[in-house]
Amino acid sequence: MSPIPDDVIEQVRDAADIVGLIGAHVELKRTGTDYRGPCPFHGGAHRNFAVIPKKGMFYCFVCHEAGDIFTFFMKKFGMDYPTAVRDVAAKVGIVIPERPSSGPDPREPLYEALTVAGEWYARRLREGADAGAAREYLARRGFPLDELLPVGLGFAPKGDEFAAAMRQLGFKDERLLEAGLLVERDDGSLRPRFWGRLLFPIHDLRGRVVAFGGRVLGEGEPKYLNSPESPVFHKGRLLYNLHQAKQAIRQVEHAVVVEGYFDALR
Repeated sequence: MSPIPDDVIEQVRDAADIVGLIGAHVELKRTGTDYRGPCPFHGGAHRNFAVIPKKGMFYCFVCHEAGDIFTFFMKKFGMDYPTAVRDVAAKVGIVIPERPSSGPDPREPLYEALTVAGEWYARRLREGADAGAAREYLARRGFPLDELLPVGLGFAPKGDEFAAAMRQLGFKDERLLEAGLLVERDDGSLRPRFWGRLLFPIHDLRGRVVAFGGRVLGEGEPKYLNSPESPVFHKGRLLYNLHQAKQAIRQVEHAVVVEGYFDALR
């Protein structure tokens, strides 16, 4: 199966009626600007599953499954990403052009490591006893945790627990280093790059996690620490949260660019 050009993926995403497509599998009812229904992933009976057309995403407030229309088809039907894109394209009447395959993307292992890291950090923010200071900090800034869960904020604890967890999941140190998740100490040993920080996942335009920005909690420098440049992250080419804002920008033909992570979220 040949790779699908990024511009075609964006065309399919823009053409997809996320409410209609998900509504074919979930009984949705309108609640304000969103649509709610029982979650198809954890089997809940209550309307904790939200489809947010303005952001082109879904989110469950119980099991925390989240993503765009392609993610929904992947999780619901066990599809891989290209198959999900092609399935949605067929439903919206877009023909995906075929071109000779150049083989798998060599960066896929990095995307996988960063995605799993983001899920690990997000779970730590929700559930970790050592993340209490991070949750309190968010509350002081006027951000209830439940409102931020869909954007995947996380917490990086002090110590080597993150590195140990990633290794246990089968990720090699070389891949974690290349993804910017580990750094090398002066003595040659490795440690997590982010240490006692509130983490903001940074996505590319396809919604893939490519990096993190970490704010220190308490004393410490630098105040903000970003992932290094990598094969999947080029700082000068991305704007934080643009993957969610782009749909609304196209609709209103207007954009507001702000400086900080919190400014963008607010």
